[in-house]
Amino acid sequence: MEKLVFDIGNNLMFPISNVIILIIFFTICIIIYSKKILYTNRFLKFIICSAFAIFLIITYFNILEFYNIKEIIREKNFYIEKGRIENFIEAPYSGHKKERFTLNGKEFAYSDYEKTYFYHITKNHGGYIKNNKQKIKVAYIIKKYKDICIPFTKLCLKSDIKENKIVKLWIYK
Repeated sequence: MEKLVFDIGNNLMFPISNVIILIIFFTICIIIYSKKILYTNRFLKFIICSAFAIFLIITYFNILEFYNIKEIIREKNFYIEKGRIENFIEAPYSGHKKERFTLNGKEFAYSDYEKTYFYHITKNHGGYIKNNKQKIKVAYIIKKYKDICIPFTKLCLKSDIKENKIVKLWIYK
């Protein structure tokens, strides 16, 4: 009998904390420039506003990932594999390596210490995937990392990295 133990749709929440922090940064920048606070310390102004800009970019990508995942779930645009776990490598409790396993020749890797919406709970932190020969069923997507290009130049770092990311996990009793 299969039991659904992880569903990304149940764990998917809008990254509101990023938006709140972004508003706080924005407010601080406005106060600094409008009230002439820290007028003599231009370097501190630069650091605070640079941090705001960096956090703005991070928030943009978090929100973009959130909506991409919502679209995948809505369209049910994922693959399903069912079988027994092979090549299980447990992650250390300290989290310096990813936990890994293969299922029907497909490799999966995850870590508790990655901020992600996908399944990421290792065995040492109460995860459902325990050992080789465990029978499971997964729904997953293939996440492809994009090339990174420097604007206004022809410099690009090509990325062929693809990872299988679990969006649903069932275990069998």
